[in-house]
Amino acid sequence: MKSIGSGVAGIAGSTFVFGLLITGCVSVQNVDRSLVDRASPDVGVVSVAELGEKMVARQNYEAMRGRKVPDPSRTTNGPFPIDMGGMYVRINDGQHYCGMITQRDPLNYGKQMRVCFSDQEFKDKGIPYEEGEEVVVKPGSFQAVLEYSGRSGNTISIFYKEFTETRDGAFIRPAFTQEFKFDLSESKMIGVKGARIEIIEATNQSIKFRVLSHFTRS
Repeated sequence: MKSIGSGVAGIAGSTFVFGLLITGCVSVQNVDRSLVDRASPDVGVVSVAELGEKMVARQNYEAMRGRKVPDPSRTTNGPFPIDMGGMYVRINDGQHYCGMITQRDPLNYGKQMRVCFSDQEFKDKGIPYEEGEEVVVKPGSFQAVLEYSGRSGNTISIFYKEFTETRDGAFIRPAFTQEFKFDLSESKMIGVKGARIEIIEATNQSIKFRVLSHFTRS
């Protein structure tokens, strides 16, 4: 097990620097992550949105892959127990997995520390895990949504919103909002920013629709 020194950037950050280690130094390379542009709902699926709910959404996010450990999972570090749990991100082509432990020795009881385990340490300690991934909303994560705003006669109102937010959900710039109105007597097909949507049914309570294509990727 390798401990990570203080003042170290988190695994989800863009810089990876390891400080004093228990059993040597780990040079962090090839963090198993990828940037993903996710759009929902799936094309061709019939969906329903209540008044004020999102109909269509697009979001940029980062997927971190590694090992998910049940929380808590008790193992040992030398003579003292430690609790593991959560995501341990895969680095260096699977040579190490980095995540948080909770120390249970008398001097540091309850203190958390970010550490790295080798693949062999996972096996030797019998740590339970499942291979998986964790979604991380990065600072500057872009989102675009269509939100249903109701119907008047044959006309439906839909808001297009786009915004960029930090990992904790705070906006880093003002959200952009634009209202669109569509006359369903002219066409059941509507389009906004490259998205094409077939309207199946619309009331002042909800809208049933099918996405034919998503927002154009910029």
